[in-house]
Amino acid sequence: MAHHDTSTAPSRPGVDPRDRITGPIVLALLDSMQREEFDDAWRLAIFQVSCGRDYEPADALLRTWYLNHGGSAAIYVAAHNHAAALRYQLPAYPPLPHAPARTGAAVYAALAPDDQTKFDAAWRRACDTAATTHSTLELRHLVDTFWAARLSSHNHITNRLKQLDTKKPRRRLWPRARSA
Repeated sequence: MAHHDTSTAPSRPGVDPRDRITGPIVLALLDSMQREEFDDAWRLAIFQVSCGRDYEPADALLRTWYLNHGGSAAIYVAAHNHAAALRYQLPAYPPLPHAPARTGAAVYAALAPDDQTKFDAAWRRACDTAATTHSTLELRHLVDTFWAARLSSHNHITNRLKQLDTKKPRRRLWPRARSA
């Protein structure tokens, strides 16, 4: 069994920690019998992904197999925490009303019917790609793309910024310093 990265150094800023645990990296850690078992588990995970419009079951499978077969615990924790942070985002400033969660199912539900059709077709293609490449990158990119399009299709962000600009200025808690 080959070992991958055992460093405890955090990932570089701007790099998605989930990209440090990919199908090819996990496959490199496995022997031939484990690969067959992983392939069976991967097919089941991709079936769940395709039905539920959520790539997390496949990402969770990659993280679990990575950790259980010699991968770095630090990289596992960084990828797991990053995935959780995307799914359960803290409120943004300014707050984004009507922003869907960053999951395939939530984004799909927030789309217009025409966009739902486009999402479904792209989701099926991305699932087919994930089944053969052992990678959720295309699925994640798809969700991020439609999530951003959903946010930009509503001008609630600019409206909220305008609201913040037109509000009365806050009362000062202490008097201004007087110049001499």
